[in-house]
Amino acid sequence: MGVKGWIAWRFVAEKINVVALRAMVAGIIALQLSSGRTPKEIAQYLKDLGRLMGEWIYRHYLEIGKASLTIADWGKDFNLGFKFFTGKEFDDIWYEVSDDGKYVELHMRIYNNPTSKGLQSPSREIKIDSWVAGIFEWIEQMRMEEWDAEELTVDEIKCRAAGDPYCEFVFKVRLRDEGAEKVLRILKPGTTIIKGSKKPKAESK
Repeated sequence: MGVKGWIAWRFVAEKINVVALRAMVAGIIALQLSSGRTPKEIAQYLKDLGRLMGEWIYRHYLEIGKASLTIADWGKDFNLGFKFFTGKEFDDIWYEVSDDGKYVELHMRIYNNPTSKGLQSPSREIKIDSWVAGIFEWIEQMRMEEWDAEELTVDEIKCRAAGDPYCEFVFKVRLRDEGAEKVLRILKPGTTIIKGSKKPKAESK
């Protein structure tokens, strides 16, 4: 983000209060546990909550803004959106594309995640930021026809609050022929690094 972009974020952009957000998420999890929900059910509840949030964000921000033009734009666009609301970028972003272009994964990793900083999950199964995955998922599932996609999911697969060394989100999309052809015009089969490294810092020491 350049100087003008930083100034716009600092003084103009509407931002979330991450302390209040963390407190709300912790309260939701505690309430769900006291109601007898299983860790798996709580994780799904958080993701479903995020999907509802995704709809609201889309209606109030993205619908009147600039959406991703291609799947290859997801990495930079969701990174920018995350920074817009939290002030923090992802550290590592990369794509994995199958040889035929029909299977695409986007990985986004962050070490110092402001939305879950200081929180501790009561279970490895409860990824604290499943709601973030839900936001991302809802936004792009609304455009599946445009991407010529048969299936599209987003999940948090690593969570610092659940004991992992970082938080990692993965977009998985299965494309039809036309969608795959469009992807291969921009992304090569294999790994494409957008930012940082595919290899975690913990493994690169």
